[in-house]
Amino acid sequence: MTQLPPTYPPKSKPLSSSLLTGVLTAILVACVCFILIYLDYRLRKNEEDRNLYTAAEIVRSRLQQALQYSLSATQVMELTINEQGIPVNFDSVAYRVLRQNKYIDALQLAPQGVIRYVYPLEPNRAVLGYDVLSDSTRNKEALKALALRQLFFAGPFELKQGGLGVVGRLPVFIQNKFWGFSAVVIQMGTLLQAAGIDTTGKSGYYYQLSKINPDTQKEEFFLPRMNNSKSAYDVSVPVPDGEWKLSIAPANSFRPWQPTLLLGILALGLSVVGGIFAFYGARAPERLRQLVAQRTEALDKSEKRNKAIVEAIPDLLLVIDKDNRFTDYSNPMGHHTLMPPHHFIGKTIAEVMPERLVDEILTNKKKVLEEQQQLSHRYHLEKNGQTRYYEARYTPQGKEDLLVLIRDITDTQLAQQRISESEHKYRTLVEQASDAIFIANFKGEFQVVNPAATRISQYTEQELLQMRIHELTIQQQLQAMPFRLEEIAAGNTATSERKLKRKDGSIIDVEIAAKMIAPDRFLAFVRDISERKKVEAALMQSREDLRRLSNHIENIREQERLHISREIHDELGQHLTVLKMDVSRLAKKLDPSEKVLHNEIEHILGSINSMVMVVRRISTALRPGLLDDLGLIAAIDWFCQDFEKRTGIQTSFISGVREEELPKDWNIGIFRILQESLTNIARHAGATRADVSLVKQDDQLILLVEDNGQGLDPQIVENQKTLGIMGMKERAIMMGGSYSLQSSPAHGTLAELVLPLPAATR
Repeated sequence: MTQLPPTYPPKSKPLSSSLLTGVLTAILVACVCFILIYLDYRLRKNEEDRNLYTAAEIVRSRLQQALQYSLSATQVMELTINEQGIPVNFDSVAYRVLRQNKYIDALQLAPQGVIRYVYPLEPNRAVLGYDVLSDSTRNKEALKALALRQLFFAGPFELKQGGLGVVGRLPVFIQNKFWGFSAVVIQMGTLLQAAGIDTTGKSGYYYQLSKINPDTQKEEFFLPRMNNSKSAYDVSVPVPDGEWKLSIAPANSFRPWQPTLLLGILALGLSVVGGIFAFYGARAPERLRQLVAQRTEALDKSEKRNKAIVEAIPDLLLVIDKDNRFTDYSNPMGHHTLMPPHHFIGKTIAEVMPERLVDEILTNKKKVLEEQQQLSHRYHLEKNGQTRYYEARYTPQGKEDLLVLIRDITDTQLAQQRISESEHKYRTLVEQASDAIFIANFKGEFQVVNPAATRISQYTEQELLQMRIHELTIQQQLQAMPFRLEEIAAGNTATSERKLKRKDGSIIDVEIAAKMIAPDRFLAFVRDISERKKVEAALMQSREDLRRLSNHIENIREQERLHISREIHDELGQHLTVLKMDVSRLAKKLDPSEKVLHNEIEHILGSINSMVMVVRRISTALRPGLLDDLGLIAAIDWFCQDFEKRTGIQTSFISGVREEELPKDWNIGIFRILQESLTNIARHAGATRADVSLVKQDDQLILLVEDNGQGLDPQIVENQKTLGIMGMKERAIMMGGSYSLQSSPAHGTLAELVLPLPAATR
């Protein structure tokens, strides 16, 4: 049986012992509380730093993207400069560039450093004539851009046209000779808007942009100074041949001393109370346990919050300490690793990673910790017979630890391989194509040509890759029909027929179809159509010869009709008249009682009269006498009246032209077209009314024939076997005009003859 320790009646401790116990208890409580206060401070400080880092990264990404637009804009404007150094379509191209790049305020071209072209002109007129290279206060960046032959940004400074901004200048060389600069102007407000920077602090942060002045080597600030620069987080933003620094600080400064002071006072109170309770034998340990439980719960909440943030990142996260050991990890997406992550916690890099990667990883770690900058590293691992590709981003965590974010990029890598294979197939297709294929940048420099391109141009592939598009064109044609680069840049296909100058100096006709295939490249298919052009020219000549022959035959036919008409009218008509007179005299000599003879003579006279009418009708049908005697208008008026009598179709004629305004050689052609049109109405239209009008409009003579009949099917109108319509069209063409029909079923038909009046009759 276990003997219990003896109990003694309570007795008072010596004063010094009680005081020592209270003091020691108070000191112990104070130490524990201050440790907890420090841990709370570190948690809140780390959370503040993470928020600052995230906000800075977002602004940095937007700022870099906004500045990248400037390079493509200056390159597009460079393409407007032809070989003579003269910009072509500067305003229209600049308008399209600014329309597509909202973070650029103005575009400039500065031949020999002097600004001669600017868009928009207002409010940038003040900058015209400004010599950048002669201004010693602002020419440092321009000279550096010229020396490096690449885009370089100057500023920020007060712009000549007013306001604070930056200017990016790209030197332009024509035939390896300096021409001038292609420049973009970005107002400070536009730059801040593009980056999403709020200078008022309403977003919860203050931002600062700064840059080292190339003259003074001092740091210059773009924005009003931040109130709390000590807690600012700096991020480097690279631009072409320069560096801007982005700084960020919370609008409400991080003041750790306020809660710390409150907790410190509480800790002192607790320590005093604990000492008093200990001095009097109170239950100070219980109160201390409660306080520890509260702080522990706060730590647990903070840890859970941090864990949730880490798990929200889809990448594999590893922490490496100063001894190159893996101390922690997060793998929410279950990425493939050489072994389960919890198996290599506590092991070194050399114990986990393949030997071929160890030295490279250690070198990257050393560089990141020394420079305190991020670094990316790509590598591949073999697992289960498969190759997996990864991208690791190293981020310093303090001075000794390293945070590594690992992303599986196997799908991306395989996609790139498939693209490479597709490119190989594409190249094979290009090389075997019968049409010439050129790939060029927007400077006009050839990047890729296929064998057909060398055959059609007679240049070798090496020669073409050293040439520009303009060297294969005819300058006169290029001035009259410039390249439609803005249409290609907008994503449309530009098709045209041009002349191509070959190496031996010969000129051939080609058909070109061009389309943009990348932001800085376009593809052009070029087909030799010289033989087709020859065939087309021969066909056109043959058609013209046939038309002239047809016109000649028609003229001969009209002359024959005129001759036959006059012969019938003059000869046969005169004989019938004489015969009628003879029969009439014979009738007068007969005895009135001989009624049978009188009836026969009356019958003969009637037959003679009918023959006279037939002769007149045949003569008129062959060639209306009114057409030659009184002119076209009188002939049309007569024919419309005669048509109405013969067909019963109500016909009207309105003329707004005087006879002297009409060329005489058109009379028969216009009359025949009217005659054929009214005949078609009588045969096919089923109309009850026809309206004819002859008017003069805009130096043109227009004949309109409209009916209210059943109309025509458009397919019948277009049928080439409709000889009547074809004949009228040919007559119109021979007179230098056109003939057309507008018709639809149940809506009647409108025939229109349009002839350009000669200058002498206008």
